[in-house]
Amino acid sequence: MGNFAKVSGYTYNKSRYRNAAEVNAERLAKNSSADPYNFSNFTPVHIFRFGTSFHIPNTGLTVGGGVSAQSGTSSLYNIRQGGYGLIDGFVRYELGKHAKLSLIGTNLNGRTYFENNYNRTRGANNFYGEPRTVSMKLDWQF
Repeated sequence: MGNFAKVSGYTYNKSRYRNAAEVNAERLAKNSSADPYNFSNFTPVHIFRFGTSFHIPNTGLTVGGGVSAQSGTSSLYNIRQGGYGLIDGFVRYELGKHAKLSLIGTNLNGRTYFENNYNRTRGANNFYGEPRTVSMKLDWQF
């Protein structure tokens, strides 16, 4: 099926200190309720992505969408964020041989989340991820 495309990916990441001597007292104090032997609490253990698109023959239209999901994270200061998922989509129309017009939507489910950041605290370094966004794009190839 030449008009149909899909892509998917999964990441499993579990990084740990090899022995207790590598874990200093300061880290243990900051992460008292988290797993202190986890080398990177701010990196999700599970990340999943899937995207697909379909070109509708003889119309110049292509439609597509995708989902991404990740497991929860924690900062160096034990500020936790639960897992979340995002939905994206697009519609593209070929205006001619050289031009394409696209309508693109990201975070269509409107999920509020924080960017992964090891130094997130209760009062600083909390950066929201991209909100629901819809944009239009014109591509021109010479």
